Amino acid sequence: MAAGPPREAPVPGGEPASAASTQVTAAGAAAAPQGPCRAASGRSLTLSVRADPASVRAALVAATDCLARHGVGPEALGRVELALAEALNNIVEHALAGRPGAEIGLTLHCGLPVWLDCELRDDGCPMPGGLLPRGALPLPLPGAGALPEGGFGWFLIRTLAENLRYRREGQTNLLSFRIRLAPA
Repeated sequence: MAAGPPREAPVPGGEPASAASTQVTAAGAAAAPQGPCRAASGRSLTLSVRADPASVRAALVAATDCLARHGVGPEALGRVELALAEALNNIVEHALAGRPGAEIGLTLHCGLPVWLDCELRDDGCPMPGGLLPRGALPLPLPGAGALPEGGFGWFLIRTLAENLRYRREGQTNLLSFRIRLAPA
């Protein structure tokens, strides 16, 4: 993966990022350059992520690599990666379905070593009813080998994150949550 210099990245529903930022796409996927990473402690890292699975993966690598370089441990990195993966993939598969060129704005506000606030912005379809899904497990769970393909994402996000919020501002979806990096 080639890393380019940090640059202002337009994000849906927002102004160009004033904190360290970079564009992440599958072709020429940008890893978080050292510049944004140096700003991570007590600051923000902003990524503009193209709405396709490979770009989501590149954004996850960029974000977790940056946090790892700041001493975030493997258990916390796993929680961050899983929660962000579920949220980003839901946006790609549902809010922005059929729009692979669309962008997702991802901002991480770091309060190292204790917490990470995550904000995701997109201009896709709103959540049904304007509300977050309940995130209940699909019950009853079938026997081994017969688990459904989906239905676990919001349960995982709600389990891993706190202060989960969704709102629609004009044509923009805003999803935010906090992940604890250290035990409370």
